[in-house]
Amino acid sequence: MLITEIDDLGFQRTFSDNQPLNMIKETDPIYCIELPELKEATQDTGEYILLVWVNVLIVDDHCARFSSPYTMQLCRESSYVDVEKLILKEMCWSVADGVLESDTEDMPGQIKMKIASPGCPSSYLDRSLEHPLYDESVDNAIALCDTSSAPQHLKLVLEWDLQAKASMVVDDGDHIEEHASVKQLKQNAEMGGSVTLEECFQLYTKEEVLGAEDAWHCPNCNLKQEVIKKLGLWSLPDILVIHLKRFRQPPAKNHNRSTIKLTTLVDFPAVGFDMTPHLCGGGSGGGPSLWWKHNTHGHGNNHLQHNTYDLYAVCNHHGQNLHTGHYTAYCRNPYNGQWYCFDDTTVTAVSESELVTSAAYILFYQRRGLLSPSSSSSASTTSEHWASRLLPPPVSPILNNQNSTTEKEEQCFQRNSRQYATAPVSQKRTHCIEVPAQVPTAVMNSPVHERRTAEIVTFGGPIDLTESIV
Repeated sequence: MLITEIDDLGFQRTFSDNQPLNMIKETDPIYCIELPELKEATQDTGEYILLVWVNVLIVDDHCARFSSPYTMQLCRESSYVDVEKLILKEMCWSVADGVLESDTEDMPGQIKMKIASPGCPSSYLDRSLEHPLYDESVDNAIALCDTSSAPQHLKLVLEWDLQAKASMVVDDGDHIEEHASVKQLKQNAEMGGSVTLEECFQLYTKEEVLGAEDAWHCPNCNLKQEVIKKLGLWSLPDILVIHLKRFRQPPAKNHNRSTIKLTTLVDFPAVGFDMTPHLCGGGSGGGPSLWWKHNTHGHGNNHLQHNTYDLYAVCNHHGQNLHTGHYTAYCRNPYNGQWYCFDDTTVTAVSESELVTSAAYILFYQRRGLLSPSSSSSASTTSEHWASRLLPPPVSPILNNQNSTTEKEEQCFQRNSRQYATAPVSQKRTHCIEVPAQVPTAVMNSPVHERRTAEIVTFGGPIDLTESIV
């Protein structure tokens, strides 16, 4: 087997068994090419050479790979025309009828055989040579092959111009043979393959080697370097929202561009999720000193408790892709600890064991101390809920003289202030009072006296106002 990376330019990296798997990303165009059984050289046949090639269409300065990669073994004493004929014969299912019987020199267009060798300048097979496979450039390319990845072989990139491809190729699809193990893995995933939320965080913060395409530009040497990238969490919020990547884009060559949904079950804890191992420095003081963060949750120096989270809501997505489907939510009542399922206009009680499903999309956690966990929620009080911290302090009653309000109390009612905006509905009170209307001097002799009713909405305690209005 030859494991290699192939893009529109041709061959890129070739992998061996002694390299770590994390060098390959999910989006890398990796091909596994099954090599033919090697023949032994004899006095009659001469030396054999293992050939691997891809086809690339060249139009002006643009190139695009087509068809699948191929491999075969042929005699090194073959002429240039024989190599070309054997290659087209190996591609018989994709070339037009009559091409194999015709002389390639009489066909319109041109095909060039470019030697793809890492670490040395690219060159082409010389058509004028009687045995081009014995050329020095071929020997150099074979010598640079890593024998730990595959037997010694020669990589070629066949460069087709537009005329040659149009006249010879009738099927330029990338036909891939899917091994039976792929279908088996898909079935196992659908039957209940699962991961834990802890494993998801470990993978998210795992070290990643940036390859040649994603190399880091070093400002000192002014060169691109292959470095190791690692993500880490610097600090943690009181409310932690975890978004599971349930959707991914299909490969670029896939004509169906709709998103693909991942139905892997992620097992997440409802109570006591410790985020300490995922902080920079492992939460043991190796991270930075966060001067703006203070432990105001009453746990002292208990750092483990400080980074412990409890689940209070789950957003679920039901459907096959990102553009369609249905959303539901699981939410926990902070006062009695009961979980509920919200499905449009229907709300039903659910147990904590029903929360973990393959439809879970977004998880909402809160730091331990903002609200007691569900196991002890019966002992929780209203002040323990994080929403209660938004409420303003109670306002003292305003007595007969309206001017007796203190400056501090007046600030509580400044428009756009925090106290004004977040006053709870439970503290709103409506008072209907009758206010006698004063009659202006100009109409004093009028027998008509009005009595007006004013509705005053206040925040805090009751009020007693007596005010004359006209």
